[in-house]
Amino acid sequence: MTLDLDSHVKTVYGNQQLASNGYNPKNLGRKSYHPLFCFIGETRDFLWGRFRPGNRYSGHGAASVLGGV
Repeated sequence: MTLDLDSHVKTVYGNQQLASNGYNPKNLGRKSYHPLFCFIGETRDFLWGRFRPGNRYSGHGAASVLGGV
């Protein structure tokens, strides 16, 4: 089985809880979330996800995902 870890930047508007400035290529300087998702590579079934603030880099928390699956 292949585990596929993907991250995604989601821009938020207003003062949302846990949102922070970070890597946001489409809306520079805007607050965002940067969640991490884990899928089965062959079937694309969702296994796990972690909600993270926007100032996290794409690999932050990946080791804990692999240790818990």
